[in-house]
Amino acid sequence: MIGKQFSKLTIISFSHYDKRHRKHYLCRCECGKEKTIQMSLLKSGNTKSCGCLVKENSFKQQYVFKGAANGKWKGGKTHHDGYVRVIDKAHPRSNHDGYVYEHILVMEKMLGRTLVKGEVIHHCNGNKLDNRPYNLRLFPSNSEHTKYHFKLKAQNYRSADSGSGVKALLNPMKEVCDNT
Repeated sequence: MIGKQFSKLTIISFSHYDKRHRKHYLCRCECGKEKTIQMSLLKSGNTKSCGCLVKENSFKQQYVFKGAANGKWKGGKTHHDGYVRVIDKAHPRSNHDGYVYEHILVMEKMLGRTLVKGEVIHHCNGNKLDNRPYNLRLFPSNSEHTKYHFKLKAQNYRSADSGSGVKALLNPMKEVCDNT
């Protein structure tokens, strides 16, 4: 067995039997590191190196298969917290991965400027994936946006009274965005 090679590992010497009477051998990897490995793992191919192969492969995947080169690439779009995010590393509101919420980009394009800190975008139909321009409305602050939601709920609550004495809350998101 000594001198036999299994992938990147070469057996140097017998090491020991474990408590289940499995053989362990001292092996030298092609990178120069020595490690004790169970014989059955060498024979099955489950262990191919001292660990350097895993690091090497993860390094390759991390740096070679980014963006369109990656088999799971979806054009730079992803979903997070129910919103669509788009890759735009240069945008001032992009996160550490370079993604920015799509509704922000759509609204900024409509306005012809970047959003001011504190401005909030509202999805008129309540669908956070629907970023069509006519479905978005800009509020100067979160408090104005919240007031708007309370106003919608009150209007829908009053209009839901059908004369039966029972009031049902309608969907507060069923509205038309006037964008004025």
